[in-house]
Amino acid sequence: MVVRIARWSAEHRWRAVLAWVAFVVVCVGVGGLAGTRTQTDAQAAVGEWGRFERIVADGGLVDPAVENVLVTGPGGARAAADVAARLRALPEVAAVTDPVTAAGGDAVLVRAELRGDPADAADRVRPLLEVTAAVGAAYPDLRVEQVGVATVDEALEKTYGDDFERAERLSVPVTLAVLVVAFGALLAAAVPVLLALTSVRRRWGSPRWCRTCSRCPTRRRAWCC
Repeated sequence: MVVRIARWSAEHRWRAVLAWVAFVVVCVGVGGLAGTRTQTDAQAAVGEWGRFERIVADGGLVDPAVENVLVTGPGGARAAADVAARLRALPEVAAVTDPVTAAGGDAVLVRAELRGDPADAADRVRPLLEVTAAVGAAYPDLRVEQVGVATVDEALEKTYGDDFERAERLSVPVTLAVLVVAFGALLAAAVPVLLALTSVRRRWGSPRWCRTCSRCPTRRRAWCC
């Protein structure tokens, strides 16, 4: 079968290329329509930890996403009060605690809980970061910093995205240049590069609808969504 397909592709080059491109487009389109479903901790956990996570999930005992704003420096109570007031005005924030001052008086902590599912809190943390930056600019003599699960996730997503984008900009031209030197022709070098790029796009699309259409057991595996 493989030999017959290879022979047909060699005899009908443009038909094979167009068929592959059409297959990639269908996979990406269907995958986009199907969407992506991610596992919760209760679905991914195993053993006693998995039993604990399922008990917590069944009881609705889900911890909210929490962001902490720390103000350090002399006279930080006023800036902390300003942070708390601005955070309370945001629709993404469910609750804000009163500022807590350290024993030495040189640090004040403000705790804010985000609304919605903690799993996607990174998508809603940007307004809080803007508030923290604005207060830091309004009080240049103080140090105003924010940290939390959503903040860390948002920073990691940005870092990963920038790294992948930089790798794409560098790897494709370098790979193409190496293949041009190896094959001695631009067209011969471009074919494997284009095949690799379209294969990656197809890989992003097809698993989505494969996982969506498949029936997963109660204790789902890592690839079941």
